[in-house]
Amino acid sequence: MARTKAILAVICVVTAIFILLAPKAARATTLYVTRRGSTASTGSSWGTAMSSVQSAINSAVSGDSIWVQEGNYFEQLVLKDGVTIIGGFYGNEFTSLNNWSEFPTSIFGRITANCQNLGFTLSRLKIVGTQANGTGGGGAMNLSGKGTLVSCTISGGAGDLSVNGIGGGAYVNLNSSINFLRCRFMACAAVSYSLIGAAEGGALFLTSGTNRVESCIFDHCAAENLYQGIGPAYGGAIAIRESLATSSNVIIGNTFVENFSTSEGDAISVMPVGTANVPTTILLNAFDQISNGYAGPTGVIHSGMSNTTLALNRWSPAIPIPTTGPFNSSNNGIAIFDFGNSLRQDYHLGPGSQAFNVASNSSAQRDIDSEPRTMAGGTDCGADENAYGLQAHALLSICPLNLDGAPGFANRWVELDFVKNHVVVQTLHSAFDSAGCLDLTVPPSSNLATATELIIRTPRFLAKKVPLNWSVTTAMKISPYLVGGDFDQDNDVTVFDYLSLSSNFFWGWTDLEWWEPDAFGVTPRNCDVDDDGFVTIFDYAALSNNFGIPGDVP
Repeated sequence: MARTKAILAVICVVTAIFILLAPKAARATTLYVTRRGSTASTGSSWGTAMSSVQSAINSAVSGDSIWVQEGNYFEQLVLKDGVTIIGGFYGNEFTSLNNWSEFPTSIFGRITANCQNLGFTLSRLKIVGTQANGTGGGGAMNLSGKGTLVSCTISGGAGDLSVNGIGGGAYVNLNSSINFLRCRFMACAAVSYSLIGAAEGGALFLTSGTNRVESCIFDHCAAENLYQGIGPAYGGAIAIRESLATSSNVIIGNTFVENFSTSEGDAISVMPVGTANVPTTILLNAFDQISNGYAGPTGVIHSGMSNTTLALNRWSPAIPIPTTGPFNSSNNGIAIFDFGNSLRQDYHLGPGSQAFNVASNSSAQRDIDSEPRTMAGGTDCGADENAYGLQAHALLSICPLNLDGAPGFANRWVELDFVKNHVVVQTLHSAFDSAGCLDLTVPPSSNLATATELIIRTPRFLAKKVPLNWSVTTAMKISPYLVGGDFDQDNDVTVFDYLSLSSNFFWGWTDLEWWEPDAFGVTPRNCDVDDDGFVTIFDYAALSNNFGIPGDVP
């Protein structure tokens, strides 16, 4: 017995030694970047943030995350395998959940990646880049290997005076596996000035690989060859050039709006050896929707494509509607439909759409708004799921929203609290257009339709409460007036707003301090009542006129 105890003791001691001497697994860390960070900082917290995204990438190891404060960053990025970059932070968060639509993080510069193992991840970023007369393609991004982009907005252009302009938003290299999930490609362009070259893939250029484009919006992208109007151009939004039979690119549940090619394939141009699947997709473009490159008349697609929904209401009357093959009404459904105003970024299907609840392939898990893909009893075609079905709708038109002293409305984010019996039943965050208008289509079954009051809030202005009286036959139009000067957002114009205005006086949008909070937690941007990009005496005048006025709600 004593000998057994001795042996067990030795085993325990040896095991403990091995545990102590064993190499420790590297623990994933978070690095922080702000516009006012320091090049000498460690980036271990918001208070010790770095000033450069690339510096944080250089310091990161596989498994690390980089959180980037809202604002504009002018730098080229080379991504690193296994590193995640997340934007949209105000700069004081402790979790990765943030209000990224209200605090956008923009990268102005080209992004390149060659991540062959774990891959990169980019999330909640606006990426703007251009490349002219360069090699390799890709205006905003040139990507190889593995990677995922989630909820990113991409704008860019690729042009060449002598040969090709390829992949205005992104160029994906051979044998890659890049996932574009819930992304927006806005105003991208591939441009060529050559008769022997071509413009291909206004937003995205894919080669043979296992790439996936899911629940994305392609809006106002173009492939243009400007050589005397006769140079070739393919794929206003996407060009797919497959050379391997094993290739399996998937483009599922997307919406294409007002894309254009000077030759063919306003939405997609594909010349595959393998199979190009484009299921549950809405195409709403100028002329021909999908072409197979050099073969067949305008509008004909490759036989490998299937289960695609075609929007007819933008087809030229001179172009015949396909009646045979995989792209026809019997196989895929001809969708004459209506959806919201794309200028206001509303891509939901409208009443009467034949594309509602008819998608047979529901492998896309989330729509462009990160909402569940299957709602209201089925899955819609396109990128934006309609949760309420095609029932009678009430229309609320807020037009115009009058903001005291502020002439500009474009992309102004407003919080709308719908209230019943003094309780908020639902909150929406919406952007008004340049005319100061916002239209909401409200199904009777939604929480919004039960609300009797609406509280409107936007930074720098007092909250406004208006009564609601819903109707499915007549649009309810309201034109609220919001009083300016509430910089600290306590819903009163007081001496504390004067203190904030004084501490931020003379700052302008070109200053790094424009988005930095002062001692009262107020940024110079929040003090710019008249939206001229500077905090001036005119903002003092607006504040003085409204001094002492309270908002409608506490």
